Amino acid sequence: MRTLALGLLAATALLTASPAQATTFKGRIGTFVLTYDPRDCVTPLCGGFWVDAANHQDQRCADGTISTTCYVADVDYQTLGWTQQDWIDYLAAAGPNTIVVKGKMTLKDYPGFGQLGVMTLSKAWVQWLPPAKP
Repeated sequence: MRTLALGLLAATALLTASPAQATTFKGRIGTFVLTYDPRDCVTPLCGGFWVDAANHQDQRCADGTISTTCYVADVDYQTLGWTQQDWIDYLAAAGPNTIVVKGKMTLKDYPGFGQLGVMTLSKAWVQWLPPAKP
């Protein structure tokens, strides 16, 4: 019973944490595969990226849940020294290819939408796929 009470107390602390506290709780650095989210709904709830762990089946998402795939509303590429145009050029060069990144997922407050995940990059690559055979 004591373990259950301590667990509920810890869960309550996480749910009521301020954005700064929640951000420090998350963010293990790892290697991830990013896939653009093509869903047609309001941003930032759609239009970000789906994140899959490159070397593990499951991962901890920015909101603390364990899942095979996480959603992030945005990618912080400025940590690489990139401008917005650099990021756009990178995505254009990647095209349908797989984007592989090293970074961490954290939470960011989106007024009116709550806290959503953001991928903060420390490295980025593109896995080039061979052209399809006719």
